[in-house]
Amino acid sequence: MDETVFSYNLKVVECSTCGAPVVTKAAGGRVSCSSCGAPLIVAERFRERRQAMRVEEQGRIAGLHAQVESYHYQRSIFRKPEGLESFTEMLNDPATRSAGFEAYRQSWEKTRRRLSENDTPETETHFCRLALSMADIFSTSGQNDRVRAVLETALDLLREPDYRDIIRCRLARFALLSGDAVAGAAWLQDVDPTPLRIEVDTEYRLSLSLLHLSGQNYSSMVELLGSRGGDVPLIPQIDGLDLCLRSHGCAGVGDIKNAKRSILMSANQHDVAWVEWRWQSIPGPATSFAGRTASRAKKLASLAFSVAAFLLVTVIFVPVCTPSCYFVSCGSDVSQAEAVLVRLRQCPAAREALGKNITWAVGSSCGHGQCGPRFTYVMSVKGDKARGKVRYNAKQHGKSKIITMAYMMVDGKRVDFVPCRPIKK
Repeated sequence: MDETVFSYNLKVVECSTCGAPVVTKAAGGRVSCSSCGAPLIVAERFRERRQAMRVEEQGRIAGLHAQVESYHYQRSIFRKPEGLESFTEMLNDPATRSAGFEAYRQSWEKTRRRLSENDTPETETHFCRLALSMADIFSTSGQNDRVRAVLETALDLLREPDYRDIIRCRLARFALLSGDAVAGAAWLQDVDPTPLRIEVDTEYRLSLSLLHLSGQNYSSMVELLGSRGGDVPLIPQIDGLDLCLRSHGCAGVGDIKNAKRSILMSANQHDVAWVEWRWQSIPGPATSFAGRTASRAKKLASLAFSVAAFLLVTVIFVPVCTPSCYFVSCGSDVSQAEAVLVRLRQCPAAREALGKNITWAVGSSCGHGQCGPRFTYVMSVKGDKARGKVRYNAKQHGKSKIITMAYMMVDGKRVDFVPCRPIKK
């Protein structure tokens, strides 16, 4: 097979003078930069000496679950490099992208020098974050040779084994996404398959799942990622890679329900276009229905929101029930309300304004007066010709309520229709 940009048999690092990718064999040696001509000595690729695992798998998994529970992105190795937050925002704007990247480049070069002079845990962490971020920046612009050079340069300079394994997983991921399954598998062979740190374990599971996707080994994907969130310890991914791969694994083994569940979770975080892009960028068994599932979910969510908003408005402003139900809950009673309606129907002026078939309409309210046991009711009414509002006051008098005032407003005109008289229960 021809060598590719991520081939394991090659070694690609940055020129320490101009930053251009320098390609040599994995064994390293003397080489000149093809861009600036600077002579370089490239070290042989480092191979880890793994310690024997002294924790049973059940205990390791329990420890990883505990780390997921306390995981905080701002403290993780995957957060953006500290001090470059404003420049990270500049990368999203074409007008300021070059300035933002230059800030990253300068920080990279300064940290690289510090790392060779005084290796501290803080410097290691910052350098690893820079390497991951710059690889993503180069990947966005399609510069895979620069992705490879940044990551393998970091692999040479970092001392922390966990950080080196994260870099190897990223090299495997980029190789697999570029279509080089052979290189992806080779990079993963150098990674500890049973890490104790959740960041490393998550990276390994995702990269190995990508490898199984390329070989259509869907059952192994489900074993690595679970059928549902929480089945295995896994850090949720901002880019939705975990949900995408899990849905492909589930769909591949015929578990369409859980495949759609992962798509729906992604649709809750992103729009339909993003979901379609994510599932098309990593094609698999769930790609054929990812967009349709997300679109349906968005429509249902919109409908549910509309219904909820309607019900909220209805609860606040409009009693959704029969007139008799409303009168009882509002402090009035059915006989009183019906008596008011009878008076309204008997009033010639009201019939002239509303027409025939006068009845209560939706849209009513009530309230207590400020002095004594006095009640005010505002009711919507309708007839064949028009709609109106009836307002009447009732005062408690023993076991009866006396209507003290009643009128109707239709088209800005007031119609008084009930004389003051007691209404017995």
